[in-house]
Amino acid sequence: MKIVKVERLPLVELQLERELSDAINVISAQRISGVKVLSDDGLEGISPCSGWNSVVSIVEDIGRKIIGMDPFEIEKIWERMYWYTFNFGRKGAPIIAMSSIDVAIWDLIGKASNKPVWKLLGGYSSKVRAYGSGINLFWNKEEVVREALSFVERGFRAYKMKVGREDWQDDIARVKEVRDAIGYGTDLMVDANNSWSVNRAIMMAKRLERYEVAWLEEPVMADDVDGIGQVAKSTSIPIACGETEYTRYGFKDLITRGGISIIQADILKCGGYTEWRKIANLARAHNLVMAPHANAWLSAQAVASVSNGYVVEVFDIRHPFAYFDYPFKFEGGYVELQEEAGLGIKVDLENAKKYLAKGFDEGWDTLPPRRNRIG
Repeated sequence: MKIVKVERLPLVELQLERELSDAINVISAQRISGVKVLSDDGLEGISPCSGWNSVVSIVEDIGRKIIGMDPFEIEKIWERMYWYTFNFGRKGAPIIAMSSIDVAIWDLIGKASNKPVWKLLGGYSSKVRAYGSGINLFWNKEEVVREALSFVERGFRAYKMKVGREDWQDDIARVKEVRDAIGYGTDLMVDANNSWSVNRAIMMAKRLERYEVAWLEEPVMADDVDGIGQVAKSTSIPIACGETEYTRYGFKDLITRGGISIIQADILKCGGYTEWRKIANLARAHNLVMAPHANAWLSAQAVASVSNGYVVEVFDIRHPFAYFDYPFKFEGGYVELQEEAGLGIKVDLENAKKYLAKGFDEGWDTLPPRRNRIG
């Protein structure tokens, strides 16, 4: 069995029903692409992919380096992609691009083996805990409470909200409102999205402790690993980080210097499933748990495969069109894994043409429709 082609799927732009916001970005639409890996026996593996043009533009370039390789030699494939991009990679767009290729290859391996990916990766559990997640920094308190309760009513026993407003007292008041609404039988997490200084984060953590916050996420700039460590030492609240980190090398520093407790390695950023497993093993050696950022279905495959899998993130984001169809089964606050071979993902390429993003195929670069609040 050989890989004969790696191709990118159409880049689409999907308008959101309402604008979303965190401490860094205000988002009115999402750009989404995908990757397809084809084998010489007619099988194909599929993965979603980032909508950033810088990522999409290099998928096929990286993919050409693995043509003719056996998809089951996944470690060799990963190393070839990594070293090909080494001089301009190691973090950012090249790792994101090869992450999606890696995920698509695992889908291909699953189909060739007639096994679901979560079993191929380790098969520790057939269901994983899930939490509801809001991107709602500028919603009023009533709207945030309503969203939190809607997740609880659907069986979720954990909810995450955004913090990082200009007036820190607004943050505390909103956390109190949500905690009072959902009670202490439901976990409450807060996410600052890199927005605080170390001093502000330490001050906020002390005030948040009274609300029994289950974790404080990205309290300071992701690259300030020593600052993260200072925050972690100052509070009893577990610190969660890693959604913007790459490969085992970045996570080694987050764990040893940053002192984090919750590892949020994003499947489509950290290096795909092949690298995620190494990060999970590193975390296990330090008695830490894995709670991947975003894409609940891809994350569930990974979390279900390891003994230190903790929880997956579920957003309530609505688009006019579901580019990728995931075979979700959700019950009682858990995602149940599929027995279907591979990832079980379906993609509607014909309908996707109605939502093609402008700018990419004409050869000029455009940013996704988001505004940065910092600069």
